[in-house]
Amino acid sequence: MKCKYVLDGAIGQQKLRAKDLADTKLYAPISGILLKKMGEAGEMVSAGMPILVISDISRVKVNAYIPENRLKDIRIGQEVRIRIDAIDAIRNGKITEVGGMADPTTRAFTVKAIVENHGNIIRPGMIAEVSITTPDSTTTVVVNSATLLQTPDGQPYVYVADKERQQAFRRNISIGAIRDNRIEVVSGLKAGETVVVGGAQKLSNGSSISIKNK
Repeated sequence: MKCKYVLDGAIGQQKLRAKDLADTKLYAPISGILLKKMGEAGEMVSAGMPILVISDISRVKVNAYIPENRLKDIRIGQEVRIRIDAIDAIRNGKITEVGGMADPTTRAFTVKAIVENHGNIIRPGMIAEVSITTPDSTTTVVVNSATLLQTPDGQPYVYVADKERQQAFRRNISIGAIRDNRIEVVSGLKAGETVVVGGAQKLSNGSSISIKNK
């Protein structure tokens, strides 16, 4: 009699394990591509633990950064041109969101655009160059990143050379877009002014300098 109870218990456990196995099938709630695999076959996982990360990338969101002096020309629904060097492609998109607060360091606002991703060739994390056509054209002042310094509280500044007085004077600036080693200066500098590149960290306001013409 005891053996029968043991057998019935084993059969019950087998049915329970078979049900557990049937319940382990995973069904994707959306169509998309697999971004991340967070579990392996045979691994014990608890209820609610994510196993796979799937994303629908038929439409992708592109983030861009706009200087505060150009924000007035940006609007929801505006068309943008997007170049993605990784896949050598140019796509058109539309602005869907404009940030409500500037970055405290760069003074730039985040702008988001939606792009149709035919064939799913644009992948998350790719770097894109966004071009936005504005009603008027403005002159942009750009400096090398080696010229830029910051105060402890994050205020960017450069040293401007006064050729007549042979001195360098500190100038607080506001910066905009950053690309490679080039930084856009939104305010604080004028086109044609000479900025100290090498050894700026050793200068103080009014330091004497020697300017050599190449």
